[in-house]
Amino acid sequence: LLPAPLAKRFHAWHGQWSLLETLAAMNRMGLVVGNDSGAMHMAAAAGAPTVTLFGPMDPARWAPWPVHGEAVHPQARTVALGLDCQPCHLKTPCPIQFRCMTHLPVEKALAACQSLLATSPQASRVAAR
Repeated sequence: LLPAPLAKRFHAWHGQWSLLETLAAMNRMGLVVGNDSGAMHMAAAAGAPTVTLFGPMDPARWAPWPVHGEAVHPQARTVALGLDCQPCHLKTPCPIQFRCMTHLPVEKALAACQSLLATSPQASRVAAR
């Protein structure tokens, strides 16, 4: 699904490192993509550009916090499908089988990645390698 030059730089590191090792590695990453999770907040806190995929939670409330008094985090993008039921916060069993996550278009996530790679100083340093 990823263009060949980008796919060569993709690594799945889940379960490989301790929390401190993960935080140190995230500080050097050019881009971190994942679901709304503690790991994504760690990546943003470490200074890594992040693209967070949101399903039942509210991106306006749970996206990485802004820094230096800015309105939004400058190195973070959020992606959500925008269904009428979002955000539901998983308060009841999902009557539509979590379409908010399973039907999230790859193209929408990829566009957020490309946008961030084009504007993030950290991401552009890594992309140049």
